[in-house]
Amino acid sequence: MNSNSSSYLTLSRYQINQSVKSALVRHFADLSQLDFTTTKNTVYLNGILKKDPSGDFSASGLEAMLREIVRIPGVRGLQADLDNWLVSYSGAGFDLHKKARPRASSGMGQTVRIARQEDVGDVLQDMPESSEEERT
Repeated sequence: MNSNSSSYLTLSRYQINQSVKSALVRHFADLSQLDFTTTKNTVYLNGILKKDPSGDFSASGLEAMLREIVRIPGVRGLQADLDNWLVSYSGAGFDLHKKARPRASSGMGQTVRIARQEDVGDVLQDMPESSEEERT
């Protein structure tokens, strides 16, 4: 048995995560906006995948990096929930699509800091009255 053969080599979860991190760094991925982990031999990528210090991956550059990750001994799958890329992986290959940039934010989901507490009555008085049509 050849100890260098990848078919006989199985890495621990920790070793797979280290190898994934090495591949990401080798391809200049910005790790400040990306999380990754390995569970049951599947690598999970979450967040925003950008190049460090700034920039985007090309589809071919992203595919090269992902191919390197799935070639890590012990990795049997890859799941990506990325804000800026749609990534589908089957054993046969990758289907990659850049997501459209989001439009200007409506403010939903943003943190709001309240400088001073107001009485509910005062807030209601400041609100414009709605017409009967708007209420139905």
